[in-house]
Amino acid sequence: MIKNNRLYCDQFRQKLIQSLLVLLVSIFIPQTLWAAFWIDDFTGEPGEYRLVRQGNELTIEAQMLLRTGDELRVLSETGEIQLEQNDPDNNKQFILTQKNGVFRVPESSTPPDIIENMIALGEKWFEKVSEEKKSTRSLTSRGGAPVLILGASDHKNYLIAGLDALTVYWSGGEPPYRVRLLDKNDNIITEQNGIQHNYITLTDIILSTGDYGLEVLGDSSSSYIALTVVQSDQAPALYHKIHASQVPEKVKQRYAMLALASEPKWLFQSLQWAHRYGLRDFRQGILMGISLNQ
Repeated sequence: MIKNNRLYCDQFRQKLIQSLLVLLVSIFIPQTLWAAFWIDDFTGEPGEYRLVRQGNELTIEAQMLLRTGDELRVLSETGEIQLEQNDPDNNKQFILTQKNGVFRVPESSTPPDIIENMIALGEKWFEKVSEEKKSTRSLTSRGGAPVLILGASDHKNYLIAGLDALTVYWSGGEPPYRVRLLDKNDNIITEQNGIQHNYITLTDIILSTGDYGLEVLGDSSSSYIALTVVQSDQAPALYHKIHASQVPEKVKQRYAMLALASEPKWLFQSLQWAHRYGLRDFRQGILMGISLNQ
């Protein structure tokens, strides 16, 4: 199981690096020189579609940038892919179904090829994942697998001010579960009881700047992480470059999350957006990948 988890984490890390490198190209090269195609949305599961790039089959993901020569095919009779094209002259939407046959991305979709010059930078970001020390996470258990909050760093967890909902995933423990959001003095801001599954979204909250605590209690164990809410200007520089770029807005959402996920202290914020924007593969990668480091 450990070996499989490591393999999954390595694959996820490679996918993130590749996506970040494509994004970096789009940021540092004038975007008016090329027209970007991306997957805006799709129905069903990724396995109902086929994406081939240079002879290799890839898993489709929402808001995924496509490259020249990519071939897309809908395998399911009920499947549908919504493609967007951001062109210097106009924007277009394409709906692909099984009846459309194979869609081949035209040449204008590929940004200039300087990816090799940025590989070292991408790898350096992801080395930070293994550098975090245990500090703010607290676990208690009276037997069995303890509750473990997923997608969180053991050291620091930063959130951007303004969130009005907080989604929490965890593993281990026994139901019923209880989830509590605490202020800096450990006073309860909101609490959900009697939870029978392993995730919950806390709603009707407003997270202003400051320190908070998040606690998940199972029948015989509990897990706690510390949260620090800051203004967006404290986010990584790459995050701001993404938002200042000419990348289409929906594509920005995906790659802003990738930029945050490259730093462990921002991973929990990235998870929040992955849940909000429905990026299932990205969300699952965070949940599976971070659990390896505990």
